[in-house]
Amino acid sequence: SAIFVPETIVETAELEQLFDKGAGSFVKTTGINRRHLSKDGDIVDFALNAARPVVESSDSIDYLIYVNDFPGRVPSDQEIARLKNGLGLRSDLECKIVDEACSGSIFGLDIADKLPVKYKRVLLVASTILTPYSMWYDKIAPLFGEIAVAVILERDEKYGFKHITPFT
Repeated sequence: SAIFVPETIVETAELEQLFDKGAGSFVKTTGINRRHLSKDGDIVDFALNAARPVVESSDSIDYLIYVNDFPGRVPSDQEIARLKNGLGLRSDLECKIVDEACSGSIFGLDIADKLPVKYKRVLLVASTILTPYSMWYDKIAPLFGEIAVAVILERDEKYGFKHITPFT
């Protein structure tokens, strides 16, 4: 697995001043000390940066699940093609797009778990960019930051995707 975060870091103390909150109140209530933000990041670039090291360490990928958390739009066919091409994946590789905001990765795991047995290695990539679209006057805005994660799920013959399927 791998993650990618943008270089820009905003400390929670800076946001507390913006929202006229007491020192340490956000950290106390959320546990968030800092967040990584992007003013103009590209969601596909984020996904590529997280997924490249994972794909490079894998022999093959049978299926792609792409979780997109980009307010108000589903990735285009061109963006999916750019993601596949940038990772050196087959252009005809089957792909499921998940557009479910914060819970998207959980939905992605559930989708992988329900795939037919022929899919042995599933690449799950989740990419989030919210800062440029956040309403900074809204008091929940400090909860959000940018990140992309990638993991290859491998199916076990007996237990399925052992990291997400309960052992019985």
